Amino acid sequence: MLSENLQAGAKKLLSPTNRINHSILVASPGRSGSTVLYQSLAKATSKPPSWTRATAWDLRRSWCLPGMVYKTHAAAVDLPKRMRVIYVYREASKIVSSTSKMVRENGEAWASAHARHLLGQRAKSRSDWSAALLDELPTSDILDIAGNLRSWSNTKGVLLVKYDYMWELEEKIEDFLGTKVQLPEYRASDTKGHVVGYADYQTLYDDLPPILHT
Repeated sequence: MLSENLQAGAKKLLSPTNRINHSILVASPGRSGSTVLYQSLAKATSKPPSWTRATAWDLRRSWCLPGMVYKTHAAAVDLPKRMRVIYVYREASKIVSSTSKMVRENGEAWASAHARHLLGQRAKSRSDWSAALLDELPTSDILDIAGNLRSWSNTKGVLLVKYDYMWELEEKIEDFLGTKVQLPEYRASDTKGHVVGYADYQTLYDDLPPILHT
């Protein structure tokens, strides 16, 4: 099986058109709408869209090629200058609800992969992530989404956008990324209220404006 870097390189070489001369990284703390933006950007950048997108779960080992759209849940690291980074995030209660639903529907394989994408080597501290997420996630930030948000909000040159505002801010997002976005129809979450154990994350969330270029 090809590594993430080799897959991205092959897609770059095979792509019939590349309308941008920089790479784009869509980052998020997971279950925050990043896939919506990631897929929309790939569709707008080239045809077929699957040729212009790749995951970059380990940012320190990713090539980040120009013309490609990447997705990650990893914490921030030093990135190439020719990469434009957008960080999409939402309220803690919505992240927790969506994550729990995915674990119930997809089991341990999804849960352990999701934990690795967010925590990297730290995910090895547990062997049963499906049980951990179902039992502990509702009341404890065991995926460290607060640390994830903090790392990106403290990184220079990142565009932070709250998920529920993406549609009204679409033009500003396009200006920053240098390409069309083509978002699908907005779907609001029916999750209401707050979750305990996420005060750090929620304070960060509440203090940040709908859009911020760091």
